[in-house]
Amino acid sequence: MTENEFEQVYIANYRYVRAYVRRYVPDAETAEDIAQQAFLKLALSSGVRTPRNYLFSIVRHLVTDYHRAHHELHLDAPVPSPDPPVEEQAARIELRQWIHAGLCQLLPRHRQVLYLRYWLDLNEPEAAAELGLSRDALNQLAHRARVKMKEVLK
Repeated sequence: MTENEFEQVYIANYRYVRAYVRRYVPDAETAEDIAQQAFLKLALSSGVRTPRNYLFSIVRHLVTDYHRAHHELHLDAPVPSPDPPVEEQAARIELRQWIHAGLCQLLPRHRQVLYLRYWLDLNEPEAAAELGLSRDALNQLAHRARVKMKEVLK
């Protein structure tokens, strides 16, 4: 790669490389260092056909190396169990069945509102747009759905 080609790759990609690295490291100074290392490795490489692809490959490897070098192993920390206790699993299943039975007794429109607001976690404007309602109409419908669900689950 000639000096002119390298300069073009640097100008076109530096901002993106630095932003990419910044997402994965704790501070801007470290991101700057890793970005510079990546460009240095690219400059010292020969026979690179696709410099941008090769550059981001270098960056991924450098970020991985950084995390390997800075990983702290706490041997005295308790190891969490991969599965919750059987009693907790049974309680969760029972709760899901109870909530599902309650939802089945609601009007479809009420189920939709509860699904959008509390399962998909849409905010008011998003849920209102999805249902073709105003925010006030959505809030009124959501209130009715919650009241009905509370009655059903008693």
